[in-house]
Amino acid sequence: MKYLRKSLIPLCCLGALCVTAGTASAATVTDTATFIFVVGDDPYTETGSANEWSTGHGDIGVGYHDGELELHYHFVDGLNDSAPNSDLELEPHEAYIRAASSTSSITSGPISFLGTNTGDTIWRLPQSNTAGIPFIGIAGEELTNPPITSDVTLSLTRFSGPGQFAIWQADGVNPPDVFMSTAIDGVDPAVDQITFGVGGHDHFNYGFSAEGVYEVEFTASATAVPEPGSFAALAAVGACGTYIRRRRKSKSGVAQA
Repeated sequence: MKYLRKSLIPLCCLGALCVTAGTASAATVTDTATFIFVVGDDPYTETGSANEWSTGHGDIGVGYHDGELELHYHFVDGLNDSAPNSDLELEPHEAYIRAASSTSSITSGPISFLGTNTGDTIWRLPQSNTAGIPFIGIAGEELTNPPITSDVTLSLTRFSGPGQFAIWQADGVNPPDVFMSTAIDGVDPAVDQITFGVGGHDHFNYGFSAEGVYEVEFTASATAVPEPGSFAALAAVGACGTYIRRRRKSKSGVAQA
């Protein structure tokens, strides 16, 4: 290049950092986003109100683009199953999830991870596909190895709402597997988390103890190795199973939900 002097050291050694083309170092990649849940039947008129997810299958998806993870909504058949095979993606702020009054029930016993007692009302978006209710998966099906070389961890990092919030799985026989619960310990990202592999996809129960608007912030994190071409480009500018791993929270004396 005409503006380089012959006396300059090779570009790959700029800044005392020597980078060999085709090699890359693993790094932690993350993304943080807030997802809105509207519990009950009251209208919601805030940002994203034009896109209400009130029925059908969709996922809170984790993708990877330009060296970072990307949290988003992914609807294979469109929002509310309105357009088969349309493969719609929306940013978290472009939609919200509705847990209508049809998702409410009266508890038959105390549920510690929702902070409720016998006879209380809870609202639950179920882990099984139920007509007229959002069927929410958590998915890393868009990820590949490489560049993602580790499991993905989805942590609860912030929460606000009129009641308690929890995510769990239950089989109706054994005690629930509780992954996130604001009633047990508030918000603790080291404990309130779901871990899944590249290509993973699973469904959960999402529970709420009161009507109103819940803002739930998730942070996704994983280890990535940049593609050789992109890593070399950094040097050029002198930067020289699918499965779900279940992490149980401490619990005792809880009712099945």
